[in-house]
This record gives sequence, structure tokens and C-alpha cells, in this order.
Amino acid sequence: MKRIILSFVALMLVTTSWAQGFLYTVSGSVTDSNGAPIANEPVVIVDSLSQPPIFAIAVTDAQGNYSANLQGPLQLVVVAVNDCNG
Repeated sequence: MKRIILSFVALMLVTTSWAQGFLYTVSGSVTDSNGAPIANEPVVIVDSLSQPPIFAIAVTDAQGNYSANLQGPLQLVVVAVNDCNG
């Protein structure tokens, strides 16, 4: 009886995870042309192939690093920042 209950609970967890998709972490760093970190820079992360599109906006820290979580399934993730000309 315990085995059946544990199997049922495991099946429910897998079904819930599959329905909600997977959790992905997208991270990186933003630097200028000299390699110096850029702080407080908005970073746009989007999967434009998903319907509706899945997106997040992260802001770089003092070392130029960013991180954001996206819940998928994801297909094509694009990360973008503005250059000096906007």
C-alpha cells in the first residue's frame, strides 16, 4: 500500500512539473568594449517563439552580472541590452 501511495505522489509531482514547464536560470555579465563591468544596466530576456512570449527583465549588479528565472518550455531565448546609441 505504501508503494502505491508513493507512486501516486511521484506521478502527481511529475504531472505538475510537466504542466508548468521547467524553471530555467539565464545569467551572464555585461561589460563595455574595454571589459569593464556595467552596473545598473537593464537586460531583456525573451523567448519570442513561445505563445504567449515568455520574458524577464534583469538589472546588472555592481560587477555587471545579471540573473533571471524563466519558466518554460523554452524554444529560442534572446538576451539584449542597449548599446551607447540606445
